[in-house]
Amino acid sequence: MIAFVTLVALLLVAQVRVRGIQWRMDYPQLSLENPARSLFLFAEQRRREIQSDLVPHWLMAHERCSACGPLALADSWRELFAEFERYLRAGYRREAHEPWVSEIKPAFTIALAGWGQPEDVRKVSELSQGALPEYLRVRAEEIVHGEFQLERARAHRAGRNYLLELGQDLAFILFALGAAIAWKFGFIFRGRARPRLAAPALGRGLMLFVWAQGFVSVIGQLRRANPFSVLEAFQALPSLPLALGISVLLLGTRAHASDRPIKDLLRCPADRRSRRLLWVAGFASVGAIYAFNWLAWAVLGKLGVTPMWTDWIRETRLYGDPSQVVLAEFSAVVIAPFAEELTYRGVLFGSLATRMSPHRAALISCFVFAIMHGYGGYGFVSIAFSGYLWARLAARFGSLLPGMLGHGTINLFIAVFGFAARG
Repeated sequence: MIAFVTLVALLLVAQVRVRGIQWRMDYPQLSLENPARSLFLFAEQRRREIQSDLVPHWLMAHERCSACGPLALADSWRELFAEFERYLRAGYRREAHEPWVSEIKPAFTIALAGWGQPEDVRKVSELSQGALPEYLRVRAEEIVHGEFQLERARAHRAGRNYLLELGQDLAFILFALGAAIAWKFGFIFRGRARPRLAAPALGRGLMLFVWAQGFVSVIGQLRRANPFSVLEAFQALPSLPLALGISVLLLGTRAHASDRPIKDLLRCPADRRSRRLLWVAGFASVGAIYAFNWLAWAVLGKLGVTPMWTDWIRETRLYGDPSQVVLAEFSAVVIAPFAEELTYRGVLFGSLATRMSPHRAALISCFVFAIMHGYGGYGFVSIAFSGYLWARLAARFGSLLPGMLGHGTINLFIAVFGFAARG
């Protein structure tokens, strides 16, 4: 009976998730809360980085950016127009009268005028500024009145943040390289008996994974159907449903009251040396992921696979109020690593690894992990590599702590630099 219910739940979850991913792929820009505002703010941030006098041109990595430079920016706006028209032709009308629709053309005009072309500046002066939303009105007034001092300060800050982000990437990559050399020559990670990851058996693990994803899907559907209900709290803390679902299921399905399934998966070594190695591995995974992302960017760019600008958008960070930002970043830095490592590495990977090799189990789990995030090509390979690496660390240490540490660290730096980009 349990197997039948789990199968039904799997089919329902797959249907909901596949539809969600398909919608995101078909309408990547309309999937955002406010596409016009999101593209405008994203393009403004990238322009400031390019125009900053702090960053040498050879250090910039924007030649394949889908919204960097006037020509690429114009292409992105045309894609937004075309996507909206395709949406209407398909018979959808939910977004047809949203306020952001009226913002598309003025936002496009003001974004292009930011590059300083006289003709575009003249078009901005012809706009009715009283009808513009605040984020456009403020920028339009600066352009029309030639107030460039504030914009130069923004560009300086954007360049500084770009260099700081590049520096932290290099620092983690060098740390990971040092850890790899130390492991190769036997200074650390000497051969020792590997503790087994305290994962559930295959059948129970798959059941827990499916039911947890089902809980997340149901909460998402209810929240969208009742946007102003108490469930709106999950909008501020998007990782909370998965954390609650997997925790309750792990504790609720244990065989004995004395079992500690979560604590066992988050096992911390008793001796100091093993704890130190765990920390080293967690931080080294961050550097390995950054190095892989650089390589993936170069290789996929050669193959013509470029990321959509929507892959980088975190709308709350760009224009949410401070309380929204704090809650969203708390969710990303604390709740998401706990929930996703427990679900994808502890339950899914761990249960698969009881019946197959860690390598195969890691490949399957990282593929599912990447699909669930629903990003484009570049985002998919980056998330998949991260999931594979953290799964192998979980198998090596018998604990989810290294992956949780690396996961939280990456999200922390994304949060810090995303918040710093607010202008």
